[in-house]
Amino acid sequence: MAVLIATYNRADYLEQALRSLCNQTRLPDDILVVSDGATDHTGQVVHAFGDHVRLLEQANGGKASALNRGLEEIRCDYVLIFDDDDIALPEALEQHLSFLRAHPECDFTYSPKYVFSGEFSMRVIDSQPVPELPDIPSDEFFIRTMESMHTMLQGMLIPKACLTAVGPFDESLRRSQDHDMILRLAHRYQAGHLKQPTFALRIHAGERGAGADRHDESERALVWARYRRQIFSRLYNELTLGDYLPLQQAGSQLPPLLRRQAVLQRSLIMASNNLYEEALNDFAKWNALRGSRPLTVREGALIARMTQIEDMTLPKPSTFFYRLGGGTGFDRAALTAMVRGLYWTAHREWHAGEMINVARIIQRFSLLIAGLPIGAVQRDPIQRRDHR
Repeated sequence: MAVLIATYNRADYLEQALRSLCNQTRLPDDILVVSDGATDHTGQVVHAFGDHVRLLEQANGGKASALNRGLEEIRCDYVLIFDDDDIALPEALEQHLSFLRAHPECDFTYSPKYVFSGEFSMRVIDSQPVPELPDIPSDEFFIRTMESMHTMLQGMLIPKACLTAVGPFDESLRRSQDHDMILRLAHRYQAGHLKQPTFALRIHAGERGAGADRHDESERALVWARYRRQIFSRLYNELTLGDYLPLQQAGSQLPPLLRRQAVLQRSLIMASNNLYEEALNDFAKWNALRGSRPLTVREGALIARMTQIEDMTLPKPSTFFYRLGGGTGFDRAALTAMVRGLYWTAHREWHAGEMINVARIIQRFSLLIAGLPIGAVQRDPIQRRDHR
């Protein structure tokens, strides 16, 4: 097993990350740090670990460039791609490898994480509830990862052969290159859900990004959104409709019900990644395919997730909800599903004490209703759901 870290001017955090990797119950066979043009004391930090850690240095070209350089040098069968500011939990590598040995049907692992700020200590970690990831069926891992990035590369052990097969990191992406890589892996290979957390994600206000594209924590959501739009604009054109269905349902010839489901799933994924025109166009296509047929349970769940807001620092725009309300076909079941998604978001923010966010959600609910013609909500009777 090898661990690969790309770093840029985070020498103090890097030292803590390396110490956590050198204290594993199952030591890595290789730890490779690629300095992406660092101008601080990164070299001194790495050399202090002696033969346990290797250092490669290159001119500043961005994280993707540094990771590609490192992958060219790695000869181990498995790779953990780790961040320079996070902490690996002591049994991380042992747990990943044991899981893959026990589940030969899985190609790579993914795990949950703890989150911390300030100084790291196991006492802080032990005081937190054990984090869990959504229990996603393995044949839905790709489509659910397109909806939301539930896992991170720091929590994944990946065969080097899989990384080679899907190709290098996209160097045009200064951010979200890890999301792009996870999607490419998930599209071709089987994921294995390791339930135990294997790393701790550090939250800090330090700068991020390559030298030419540095930004601080307050700009993170906007920068990530820009690069996610780039990724999903490409996927919108490259993937087939069958790629938006669970693996056992996918195929080149989709029956009408599955075609309808795939179009709605794609609409949800585009909305989740800030491509609102594509999302609204697909929603209109889905509505046309559905006609007067009742909403299925799965369609109701997809619509509810479409109106949920995961990150209130960059919520879906008000105009999206106004136009979405107008695209329901004036169907009470579809509208109810939309309201359910907003309710879940408001419920979460209420319990977090974020009353300003609750008010923003209420405004979006008002615009959702405003998009309907007068009397539309009362016009159609509630139809019994199709439980197929």
